[in-house]
Amino acid sequence: MAILSLMILMVSFMLGEVEKGWSRVRGGSIEFRDARNAFETIANRISQARIDTYWDYEMDGGLPVQYRKSSHLHFVAGPAEDLVPDSLVEASGSAIFFEAPFGISRQQDLKGLASLLNGWGYFAGFSGDVEWQPLFARGAVADRYRFRLFEYHLPTEELVLHSEDTVVEYDWITNHLVSENVSVLAENIILFLIHPVDSTEPEEAHKLAEQYRFDSRAYSLAPELSNAARTQHEIPPMIKMTMVAVSEGDFGRLQGGRANRIPVELQFEEIAPFEKAADFEKDLHALEEHLQEERVDYRVFSTVISLRASKWTDVNF
Repeated sequence: MAILSLMILMVSFMLGEVEKGWSRVRGGSIEFRDARNAFETIANRISQARIDTYWDYEMDGGLPVQYRKSSHLHFVAGPAEDLVPDSLVEASGSAIFFEAPFGISRQQDLKGLASLLNGWGYFAGFSGDVEWQPLFARGAVADRYRFRLFEYHLPTEELVLHSEDTVVEYDWITNHLVSENVSVLAENIILFLIHPVDSTEPEEAHKLAEQYRFDSRAYSLAPELSNAARTQHEIPPMIKMTMVAVSEGDFGRLQGGRANRIPVELQFEEIAPFEKAADFEKDLHALEEHLQEERVDYRVFSTVISLRASKWTDVNF
């Protein structure tokens, strides 16, 4: 009888542990569902980026002197703090902006035209949510500060890349990054990283964008970049995208009474700066170790995106 009772207790304990494990797995799956869906959406959108490179004359004194690559479009990826105004969010990690035919317009006579070109982009940052609350909730619902992943969508009629034969610099991004053109895809995204690559070999992958920077107009807007000549009017053949999400419960625990501040435990710039692409694996490992030490439940999402319209070449006469 004693042996039977012991066996029943052991079986009950085992079933309880299995149930707890299943609950944790199921809870984690639901917890990070929005992050996973956002990640898949972003990968699909980025894969449709366009640049439409063509060969044109380079003129000198009204005379053609040589061929050069040209494009009317603009692709840029780099540190979010350099591209996203502080007035919108406290940006971190990477930002990416590009054009693609998503057919978005606010003008009634343009709706339904699926091939219309739009400005598009993604970035992450820390902010309140009052700008994205429904009008009836503003003032009635407290401002809720979180890390968030944002999508930028510029309607066709507002996309201006050239003005009177003058190339617009970053105005099509910075002048239009307002809440009307920005939506929240997911919360508790503490890292969003974009790394343009032209190789999947580990020893080569970091060389195209050594500081996670890629700008198709860098040759004129940021000539100091080491890859300015290579990226002229090009989009990369591939992008390695990485995202780190933390659980809502752990974020709330760490935030405590500091409602409008980033928890100290989630300020990892010194531990894992993500400034040099060659140090990516080291930085990611350091970040994961830090989150584990702080007992934070997290997920890492990573993929390599092929850009369908890329015709990558280093040739530039």
